[in-house]
Amino acid sequence: PASLAATGGSTCRGGIVNRSAYWVPATIDTRTGTPVKPVLANLYYKNGYNGIGADDVKPFPKGLRMIAGDATNTSDKGPWRFVCQGGGADGKEQRQIPDCPVGSQLVQMVFFPQCWDGRNLDSPDHKSHMSYPVNRHCPASHPVAIPEITFNIQYDVREPGISRFWR
Repeated sequence: PASLAATGGSTCRGGIVNRSAYWVPATIDTRTGTPVKPVLANLYYKNGYNGIGADDVKPFPKGLRMIAGDATNTSDKGPWRFVCQGGGADGKEQRQIPDCPVGSQLVQMVFFPQCWDGRNLDSPDHKSHMSYPVNRHCPASHPVAIPEITFNIQYDVREPGISRFWR
C-alpha cells in the first residue's frame, strides 16, 4: 500500500491522483484461450444506493479490503450482470454473457457489498466482514453502510457472434 500511494504513474484518468488498485476477472475468448482486452473500465462509488439513505452512508475505513463474488462459482448467481450497449443493442441486463451486435459494447458489471461489520478491515475469505443489504437495510451483523462500488468493464464487439465465445 505504501508504494502504491507514493510511487509510479497510473493508467486511471486523473493520473497520480488516482493510484488505486483494481482487479477484475479476465474475460476469455474460448476459441483461442486468450484474454479479451477491455477498452474501458468505469468504477463507480455510489452513495444512497439499494435503499440505504445517503445520510446513513459512512466513509470507507482506511485499509478496508473486500472482494465481490466467488471464484469457484459455476452458477449464474452472483453480484454481476452483463449488458450490450450501443450499436443497436437492447440494453437489457442479463446474468449470462449475451450475444451482442457488432458495433456495440459488452459491459460486465460487478457489484460490491455495501455493509461492513464495523470492526474488521479484512477477513480470511476477504468477504465475511462485508454483507449486501437485506430488504433495503444493512443487517444487524453488518450495521455500517459504506458507498457501493460498481465496476463496469467494457469490451468492443467487432465480429458477429463473437461474444458467444466469451467466458
